[in-house]
Amino acid sequence: MLANEITREKEKVIKKQDVEAQEAILEPGEAAGRGGREAEAGDRGDRAARQHAQAAQVQEEERLKSERVRIATDEEVAVAEGE
Repeated sequence: MLANEITREKEKVIKKQDVEAQEAILEPGEAAGRGGREAEAGDRGDRAARQHAQAAQVQEEERLKSERVRIATDEEVAVAEGE
């Protein structure tokens, strides 16, 4: 009986080590079905956040361009009125 328990305990430890090694080898999204969906959802969230940040950056750049054009126009008008 004791020998069987020791053998089973060793098998459990070996199985646990195998699972941990396999999870360490696989990428997070591929981890044998564990957490794969959560990782994909996180990736989609990261991608959406990145796209939102890029869109905000482009919008700010466009606003700055418009502001520069407005300032340049105001300066040209001021110079023309000063002549």
